[in-house]
Amino acid sequence: MNSLVKSVFVLLSVVILFFATGCKSSKSTLSTTATYPIVTEGNDDVTKLLSNFEQTIASYQDWTDVVMPMNLSLIAPKQLSISGRTTMVKDESIYISIRVLGFEAANAYITNDSIFASYKLDKIYIAEDLRKILGGFPATISDLQSMLLGRAFVLGKGAINSTMNNEFLLSINEDSWKITPHDINNVGYEFIFENSTNSLSTLSINIANENRANCIYGGSTSTAVGNIAKGVTISTEIKDTPLCAKIAWELNNAKWNTAPTTKWKTPKGYRRINVANILKSL
Repeated sequence: MNSLVKSVFVLLSVVILFFATGCKSSKSTLSTTATYPIVTEGNDDVTKLLSNFEQTIASYQDWTDVVMPMNLSLIAPKQLSISGRTTMVKDESIYISIRVLGFEAANAYITNDSIFASYKLDKIYIAEDLRKILGGFPATISDLQSMLLGRAFVLGKGAINSTMNNEFLLSINEDSWKITPHDINNVGYEFIFENSTNSLSTLSINIANENRANCIYGGSTSTAVGNIAKGVTISTEIKDTPLCAKIAWELNNAKWNTAPTTKWKTPKGYRRINVANILKSL
């Protein structure tokens, strides 16, 4: 199989399987100071914590859709870089198009129900039930979009806002502050922000202390819809095989709220394969 299609399919596998991995948060003393539950650890600056949090959620301005170029790098288990374009319709879909010499060579389409991808040169495609792959884990397309755009979220409810004050804990130390949503189905996850820039730096997630995974962010940029991550590096490990992929957004060329149309049509004459076979071929 061509390395190009591997990179696209492996990226999708990393993104999806990310929601079955992660990192637990530590326990501290719970305080009900201010509007939000806060975890206190000594002489924490609660005022700064609340200010950082409120500035962050205020920067999560509403959007309906976006079309933006991207650079995709597969870092492990092999290295490869390609370019493409991503179209997101909020709460509905993510469409990824990989073009070579002006022609679409591969694509992927993710909705709340399904994930599809095709590679035109080899005439192969995948079509999977997203709920089956996630094993009942309540991640939605809105959660995935928030993750890619660098916005903290509560699983099943999308980007965090001020009405979700019973859904998470806040904490702060000298270098960073955190949003830790409550565990769900034995899954713990947390968002870590830098104090100096107030930018999201890390999202970590786990299941029962196993299969740890991370999203690492490289800062954010102010856009027409608020702050958006410049890119994200997603890493995990599946059956002792490290998987790592990086997406860098070309935010200067992003087009917001233009009502693009995206859809998936099963290609005729293509052979269907599954994600498991892609991983075995690496």
